Amino acid sequence: MEASLEQRCGIKFCVRLQKSALETFDIDMIREVFNDEAMSRASIFRWHNVFKEGRQNVEDIERDGRPSTSITD
Repeated sequence: MEASLEQRCGIKFCVRLQKSALETFDIDMIREVFNDEAMSRASIFRWHNVFKEGRQNVEDIERDGRPSTSITD
């Protein structure tokens, strides 16, 4: 499973525990586990809000348009 999906699962778990976005960010577990791959504060807050509003799926939603062809490390 890719790191961002695993992090989204962790954020969703915190939402289910009724943790605030700030508590989710301050827990430091995401940063401890994923180090350089950890989501930014803004991303954690955005995903926290999305899950709090009722989203269940942690995977990206398919979008119309041309698929990305570049890959970065």
